[in-house]
Amino acid sequence: MKGRILLIDDNLNLTVLLSRALIQNGYDAISENNSLNAMETVRRVEPDLIVLDIMMPGKSGTEILGELGTDRRLSRIPVILLTALGPELENAGERFHCEVLNKPVDLEVLLKEIEIHLSAIEVLPS
Repeated sequence: MKGRILLIDDNLNLTVLLSRALIQNGYDAISENNSLNAMETVRRVEPDLIVLDIMMPGKSGTEILGELGTDRRLSRIPVILLTALGPELENAGERFHCEVLNKPVDLEVLLKEIEIHLSAIEVLPS
């Protein structure tokens, strides 16, 4: 297995499609579709990387990112933000110190970004 990826997005169809694609590419994919449960899921799953939607009901991706940043152990997990906001978040990656990809996400681009982020850290076998 290449790594454990946690998908946090309120769009169930998107997380199902991305999970299937990630599994086909050798990743362990876990989905969380309720933003209010996101931090509990992060702690339980201990992912190697998080793909996080920005606009979600209940708790936004930026709020979740802020919570991740307050936990020394969790703040080390690389995050790729997904957004339908497009140009409004051009500089968000710099502000949040993570990659920002626009929706609809190009699967090849997402897979490449995941590989880049995971190659920068040591992924431990599960």
